[in-house]
Amino acid sequence: MNAAPRNDSGGDAESFEGNLSIFMSAGQSSGKGISRRLSDEEYAAARIYVLLNCVEIEEYVEIFIEEIKANDRTITDDQVDRRLESEFADWFNHYAHNSGNVDNQIIKDVALGP
Repeated sequence: MNAAPRNDSGGDAESFEGNLSIFMSAGQSSGKGISRRLSDEEYAAARIYVLLNCVEIEEYVEIFIEEIKANDRTITDDQVDRRLESEFADWFNHYAHNSGNVDNQIIKDVALGP
């Protein structure tokens, strides 16, 4: 028998119109919440984690990768990964809000960041 993840409530995730797939996991808090500000590094890491793990953003990740590979045909996979980590969030924000590239307002909001 497999145990449920620690914060899994065992219930179904609530489905609200506009929820992104990455935020659809069922769960519950494991204690009293603590409020604190993220450091700049933590904020950047959280933002890129959401962007790179959100199914709804995958097509834009592919566009970004295609663009950087077109501009540098000798780029390695490791270099692509580093550029995804360091440049994708800003590129995506610009891309989503430029010349009608993205029509979906939720995707545009995600591009802006939290």
